[in-house]
Amino acid sequence: MLEKRTSSLLVVKAIKACSSKKALNTVFKEYGISKLEQRIKLLLKAMGNPSVSYSDCFPPARERYNTIVDTHFSGILRKDYYSWISKGKKK
Repeated sequence: MLEKRTSSLLVVKAIKACSSKKALNTVFKEYGISKLEQRIKLLLKAMGNPSVSYSDCFPPARERYNTIVDTHFSGILRKDYYSWISKGKKK
């Protein structure tokens, strides 16, 4: 388990560098992060702490984790994605 803020920042940096779910799981394993709630917290931090809402109810941790991982790798919340979209807009 992470005990220092520095370790948390290292994990967030490692998460941002991941290009696959396999690499992400390796990062969590290397840092000894097994609890889903902690994984979710770090993933959201790596994504810039976006606002997350659920339409029907608060889903179980495994479902939330899978949704957040899929969103992370979709690229929707990455800066390069937003800069790519904004190039097409007129000012």
